[in-house]
Order: sequence, then C-alpha cells, then structure tokens
Amino acid sequence: MASFAETQFRATRDGRRLRDVVVRISTPRRTRTGEWVCIIQATGVTKKTKVHGVDALQALCIAIAFLGREIHKAHKEGLRLAFDTGEPIPLYAYFRLREWHNRLALLGGQRR
Repeated sequence: MASFAETQFRATRDGRRLRDVVVRISTPRRTRTGEWVCIIQATGVTKKTKVHGVDALQALCIAIAFLGREIHKAHKEGLRLAFDTGEPIPLYAYFRLREWHNRLALLGGQRR
C-alpha cells in the first residue's frame, strides 16, 4: 500500500512496550463505479480497510474519522501512544477535532 499520509507512534499497554503503531492512509483512488476509495491501516489496532466516499475529499475525511474511532477505542482499552521522545500523544491533535472543539466549548460554558 503506497501511503499518502503515514506516521509512527510508540505503543504501550499496562506499562509494557508493544510493537509501534504505524498509521497509514493511501492516496484516494477513483473506482470503476465512480466512487473513491482510500485504504487505511493502524498496525496492531486495525487491519487494512477500504474506506469509500463519493469524492476524494470525503474518502479522506471518512478514513481519518474511522482511524480516530478505532484508535480512541483502543485507548479506552488501555493502549497508550507516544512520540519517539516518550511524550504522550494528544489524540485530539490527530483525531476527532470536532469532539475536541465541543469539549472546549463546554469548558468555556458555551453550548453547541
């Protein structure tokens, strides 16, 4: 799978080091039916999965949302991700930006 976007994180669970999690998204490709497809993967979290959209942008947006959901689910089950420096990954910086915005609004006393 040729990556359009890729990054690698250190992973731990219960304080034990695991295999690094590599997150990959392929370049959106148009299929014969006219829809667009991205292939995504987060090693150790989710297998290669085809994500479909009506256009390239929608396929990318759905791909990022899907990866975010799976990584947040793994985080709730104890998976911890970090940069090479050991500093914890702020998952909101990569995934679920809308949810992060809503949390900030609630902290500020605003409702959406």
